[in-house]
Amino acid sequence: MRSEISAATRFNPRTLNLSITSSTGSPILDAALQHVALVIEHCTKLTFNNKDKIVGLAAYLECIKILDIIYETCQSVEVQHEILAAMTMILTNLKSDKTKYILLPAALIVVMKHSPEFKLNPEQNEYLTFLYSDVIARSYETCSLMYEIIMFTLSFGPRISRLLQTYIPNIFKIVAYRPTTFAREIAMILPHFYHSSVLRELFLAIVQMPVLSA
Repeated sequence: MRSEISAATRFNPRTLNLSITSSTGSPILDAALQHVALVIEHCTKLTFNNKDKIVGLAAYLECIKILDIIYETCQSVEVQHEILAAMTMILTNLKSDKTKYILLPAALIVVMKHSPEFKLNPEQNEYLTFLYSDVIARSYETCSLMYEIIMFTLSFGPRISRLLQTYIPNIFKIVAYRPTTFAREIAMILPHFYHSSVLRELFLAIVQMPVLSA
């Protein structure tokens, strides 16, 4: 019997207990959902050493991708709704732990693809704002994380152009710190910045790049 308790009320911020109770109609997909919930719970509950942390992050990432596949595969509106609720919990968990920032773009991709709220007004989303403000400001030296953010930006730039215009200095900080690593990708992102209201800020960011990279 389907539980009447919503996914949001079952959110345990310490262990991230995802309990998707609706049935997809497929035993295989239902088993996959149970497996994903179990793996994510362990990934958020256990304390990994440096060596095991990579394995934990990889497992967490695969779970996010599996949730995306199940959402696209199943026909149950209830399951899709619960998956989106679960993704919000996952984003909250990733936001709270700097060691998991690298998974934020992957989780945001799932929500950007499927959430009606994201599709209507992505610039107002707290997780996107956090990605381009706090995450870049705190971790612009981390090459792998910045790569994920840049790839995410290239994929969704047209949909979040107003948000990108707000955080021009942060984005230019990435290329200023590694002028040869991401120069080509940043050049591809530049068209999303072009707007009369931000031309002055864009010009100042370009002029100040030598200072930022010194």
